[in-house]
Amino acid sequence: MWQYADIRKKAWDALTQGSAINAIAATLLYTLIVGVPITLASTIFFIFSFTGMLSGIYLDTLTAKNALIFATIFLFFILILFVVSIFAITPLAIGYNRYLMNIVQKKPDNRFSNLFWSFRKERYLSHVSCMFMKSLRLCVPFVAVGVLSSLVFVSFFYLTRFSAAESTQSGEYFLAIPYLFLLIIAVVSPITAYIWFFRNVYAYRFTEFILAEYEGLHMNQAVNISVDLTKGIKFRLFILGITFMGWQFLNYIASGLLSYWIIPYMTTAYYKVYCIQKAEHADLFYGLTSSGDEMQINTIESAVESVNI
Repeated sequence: MWQYADIRKKAWDALTQGSAINAIAATLLYTLIVGVPITLASTIFFIFSFTGMLSGIYLDTLTAKNALIFATIFLFFILILFVVSIFAITPLAIGYNRYLMNIVQKKPDNRFSNLFWSFRKERYLSHVSCMFMKSLRLCVPFVAVGVLSSLVFVSFFYLTRFSAAESTQSGEYFLAIPYLFLLIIAVVSPITAYIWFFRNVYAYRFTEFILAEYEGLHMNQAVNISVDLTKGIKFRLFILGITFMGWQFLNYIASGLLSYWIIPYMTTAYYKVYCIQKAEHADLFYGLTSSGDEMQINTIESAVESVNI
C-alpha cells in the first residue's frame, strides 16, 4: 500500500524535475479563465440584488411578487453558472489535468494549448456528457435533501395549524412526537447528504485523469471506472489531502499566492495514486483506446507501466 510521504515526494520530484514553472503558469492561466465567468455572474447578481435595480426590492418593502422575481433571477444565474461549468469549465479541467500528466511523463511537445485539448470536436461532446453525469451524480444527495426538506417544512406547517386548533394538554403532548421526529430528519438529512457528497467527491476523483488519457468513453464509463479504482482508498485520498494542510497554512499567510504551486502539487499527487491504482486494476482498462497514441490497452503489462511514472 502506498504511503502519503512517498506519494508527496514523487509528486514533488515529478514537478521539479519536469517543468515547475510551466505547471505554475498553466495553473495561473487555468484559474484566471475559470474565475472570469464566475466573477462576472456574481458581479451581475450583486448589482441586481443590492443596488435596487431589481424592481426596488428592499427588505422593508418586499412583496410576494418581488420575492418571486428575485428567486427567479437567482435560479437563472445558478442555471447559467451550471451551464458554463459543464460546457466550459469542466472540459478545461480535463485539459489542465492532461497538461500536468504530460509534465509528469516529460513529454517534449507539451504546450499551453493542451489546456483546451477537450474542446476539439472529436472529443468535446463525449467529455461534456461524462462530466455532466459526474456533476449530476454529485448533486443527487442535495436534490434528495431538498425534496425531503420541502416535505418537512410542509409537515411543520400543517402540524402547526393542527396544533393551534388543539386546546387540550394531551393534544400538545401527542403533537410533540411528530415535531421531534421532523426535527431529527431536518438535522440528520443535510449531514448525511454532505457525508455522501464528500464520499462521492473522492470516489469520482480520477474521472478527469481517465478522460484525459482515454478516448471514446460513454457517459458513465469514466465515472464508473473511477469508482472501481477508489474502492477501499477513499478515506486514504481524504487523508492525503489533509497532509497538505501545512502548505494550505502557508498559502493563507501568503494571501493565496502559493495556490499556483499547491494546486498542481496536489493534482500530481492524486495522479500518482491513480497510476498505482490503475496498475493494480489493469483489467478495468482492457480494450480502451489511449488518447496519446491511439493504441489499444489490451494487456495488463501495458497498464502496469504507468506506475513507474
